[in-house]
Amino acid sequence: MITYNITKSDLQARAKNFDYVVRIVDGEIEAYPKGLRGDASYFATDDQEGRAEVIRWFRADRDARFAARLSYQDITAEAKAALIKWHAYHGKEWIKNLLWQGWANGRYDGFGSDWEVTSALQTLRNTNGHDVLRSLSI
Repeated sequence: MITYNITKSDLQARAKNFDYVVRIVDGEIEAYPKGLRGDASYFATDDQEGRAEVIRWFRADRDARFAARLSYQDITAEAKAALIKWHAYHGKEWIKNLLWQGWANGRYDGFGSDWEVTSALQTLRNTNGHDVLRSLSI
């Protein structure tokens, strides 16, 4: 089994990629989405398992927040599922990638053979246009 040590700079780089903030004080890690410190904070011990746990939390929390914002949209269930998969794959660059790769160029990088995702995204583009993305952006 290959092990990888997660350094403090690795953790902070990953936090920046997910739009989160990480503070390490007295052997404890505090992580939270930018601008939402307090109730949205997540705490773990500052060791390898704690750092790995925080990285898993970044992904789960980001995906849950996106799904909650998406639940208020008046679009099909297939389109919602496709947007959730696209968002999970591309991270904070998801809107830019969807606009330029998918909608402008017809390329859905990472989902070339997943026809359910690509057709749902293309159908969303053809029926709702950019309005749906404007309403989802933060």
